[in-house]
Amino acid sequence: MSISFRCCSQALSISSEYPFKIYQWIKNPMTIVLENHSCEELIVKSNVGQIFGSNCSYVYILEDTSVNSVRISVGVMKRKNINWVKEIDFPVKPIPTPRVFISISEGRPTISKSELLVVPKILIPDYHYGEGVGGDRKQRVIGYSIKITRNDSIIHEVINVTGNDLLNETIDFIKTKVQNNDLLIVDDILILLYGKERRKIEGNLKVRIISED
Repeated sequence: MSISFRCCSQALSISSEYPFKIYQWIKNPMTIVLENHSCEELIVKSNVGQIFGSNCSYVYILEDTSVNSVRISVGVMKRKNINWVKEIDFPVKPIPTPRVFISISEGRPTISKSELLVVPKILIPDYHYGEGVGGDRKQRVIGYSIKITRNDSIIHEVINVTGNDLLNETIDFIKTKVQNNDLLIVDDILILLYGKERRKIEGNLKVRIISED
């Protein structure tokens, strides 16, 4: 998304990967262009957090959860002085809750047994939002409960699993006892956002296991 301003007969354009907002804990890329000025002439600063870059391409990061708004100022170096052209306020938003998938199902209502066992995990795909900053740069599942039902009766259940891997007992059950049309349900899903926030996923995941015949 591009935001354009006109100040002092000059057009200022800020293009951001995220529509007119800043997200906490991740790298927020943006392109800043000022009419009639080269990228090398631009001076960009923020009132909180960090912004860095060159050639009109910048990255802004913010790890302070108490901040609700960020002001980014754009100026031009004139001899030894900076002529500040424009200040823009961006709202700071928490990371949206990511989608979570069972194995490689990616939201499909059905999955074969072999597909389910390719990656026997509860997953957040890497493509959700940007790269985090600090020690933990990913979003990941850190806990869940799981059950398998047949004709509305529970035939396998494990609660409060730590991590995102299916336990060996669940994998063995899927290999040896699961039948066509059994329903796998995952709930109590707990995720960790970039090492900063634990968040529980509302609702559950369901996928029906189908025969490969």
